[in-house]
Amino acid sequence: NMPECSKCRERRESIKRLQVFKFPRVLVLHLKRFGNTRKKVRTSIDFPVISFDASPIAHADRLQTSNSDNPTYDLYAVCDHSGRLNYGHYTSTCIDPHSGSWYKFNDELVSQQNDSPKLDHAGAYILFYRLQERES
Repeated sequence: NMPECSKCRERRESIKRLQVFKFPRVLVLHLKRFGNTRKKVRTSIDFPVISFDASPIAHADRLQTSNSDNPTYDLYAVCDHSGRLNYGHYTSTCIDPHSGSWYKFNDELVSQQNDSPKLDHAGAYILFYRLQERES
């Protein structure tokens, strides 16, 4: 399934990439969990909880002209999906910014996680990251 070149109209191999020039305070990453066959993709994804360095997706001009440090993010929430394309259930795991404790939200049931959050790396659907504050 190679894409068609808009100039020569031939099918060519391509590389899909994302480049960011200005990084937001909140970075939301939506993971593709449903394939072209309409089946659920349950691939386990290793994602960082703290100190996610987003500089590999920075636009080259940003890296050359910016005096700022590399954009580094901390995870503060994960939305999970269980089920199939036509039906399913969403839960979330979020950190309380004041206490640093993680909580699991499942409808009206809220439970505090122990030391580290129990994140479903195969069911993670949306990741919410907050830009780390820079020390002056």
